[in-house]
Amino acid sequence: MNIVYLSAQSAVNMADEWFEIADLNHFWVTRRFDVLRSLLKPIDVRQLKVGEVGCGNGLVQQQFHAAYGVEVAGFDLNVNGLKASRAPEQPRYCYNVYDRHESFREHFDLLFLFDVIEHIDDEESFMAAVLYHVKPGGLVAINVPAMPSLFSAYDRRVGHVRRYTIPTLRGLGERCLLKMEAVTYWGLPLVPLLYMRTLRLAAIKDPDKIVSVGFRPPGAVANRLLKAMSALEVIPQTVAGTSVMGLFRKDPAGASRTHD
Repeated sequence: MNIVYLSAQSAVNMADEWFEIADLNHFWVTRRFDVLRSLLKPIDVRQLKVGEVGCGNGLVQQQFHAAYGVEVAGFDLNVNGLKASRAPEQPRYCYNVYDRHESFREHFDLLFLFDVIEHIDDEESFMAAVLYHVKPGGLVAINVPAMPSLFSAYDRRVGHVRRYTIPTLRGLGERCLLKMEAVTYWGLPLVPLLYMRTLRLAAIKDPDKIVSVGFRPPGAVANRLLKAMSALEVIPQTVAGTSVMGLFRKDPAGASRTHD
């Protein structure tokens, strides 16, 4: 499918080199989707209208379609990511959620925000725009980087404004009048490696190398080992992790901050 342009292209706070590294075999990408499937287990998603804000190069779109056979509409302003989509047969839109296109008003039963809101300065205003697109009673799945103590040069390079904890993610949901259905940290086995990454990146002077060093596994064997390590973690858990994922429900009466 071709990209549909509903909004003007604009710059986003995201490093394009991330799209060159992230693929469907990357240990972190596969583990993130495993965690999502765990949180969605009680829910029959096959009849839902599903979308993703900040779809990037289409990894979640492709994973979700492969797992459930469900079409996922992807929205992003990063045209480079949309053009490099790993899900070229899924709908792709260059679209700014602040435009609140009438055709998507309260349209989706399930909307993904995967590693998006940590890039946004005014997260509440952004969430209000996002929730315009969700049906009353619909679900929003949010994944964000966790543990502020892990904030490093990598976060700055890829455009992160903050890292979260379960309480801070829950607090955002409460301010947006969302009910938290489920939440978990994930990536606990990887926490020591991220502290080591923080130290390593502090010594790197070339900013163009930060994303590659910080996100690319050193080889196929290392990628397989990291997959195996990640799979040892029991989900859900509330101890710690490199990321936190929450599943939220919009008020069935529609009483959420969708018109700020």
